[in-house]
Amino acid sequence: MKKIGIILIALIMLVGCKNESNPQGANNKVALSDVQQVVEAHLQDDYVASMDIDQTQLEEVIGLNMADIEDVIAKQPMMSTHVDTFISVKAKTDKANDVEKILNEYRNFLVESSMQYPGNIAKVNASEVVRHGDYVFFIMLGGFDQRDGVSEEQQLEFAKNEVAEIKEVIGNFFK
Repeated sequence: MKKIGIILIALIMLVGCKNESNPQGANNKVALSDVQQVVEAHLQDDYVASMDIDQTQLEEVIGLNMADIEDVIAKQPMMSTHVDTFISVKAKTDKANDVEKILNEYRNFLVESSMQYPGNIAKVNASEVVRHGDYVFFIMLGGFDQRDGVSEEQQLEFAKNEVAEIKEVIGNFFK
């Protein structure tokens, strides 16, 4: 039932977002707030990235150049023990490559150099940067594998599946 409701929400939002002159959806006018709402609704209780990431952190920690950005919604958890992060960017014309590169560099830093609680390692390693035309998304979201006795590989596979679901939800806006 949860998935049916999410699909219906996404379909309703897509009706207003479809751009017939660009069937691939690369430059559709997608409202980042709509994407945010659908992602949050999809994850329900597993969505803990509820606090805005301010401009200073976007620039100084993540490395984004705000001059390259038309619109941004960036969220992180209130509790530092969680790593869930969702950054959605509408880049200015011809700046999406730069934004994508910076978000990938930030992801690489998290994976290769940052200190993480053991329970967050799979989620960090499963994170992805996804691009649709001028829209770039950093996805480090999803639930935790609650099964007993799972290996690190199983935890990583679970986290990757969570990210894959979010990628699909986002991709629906650009079809």
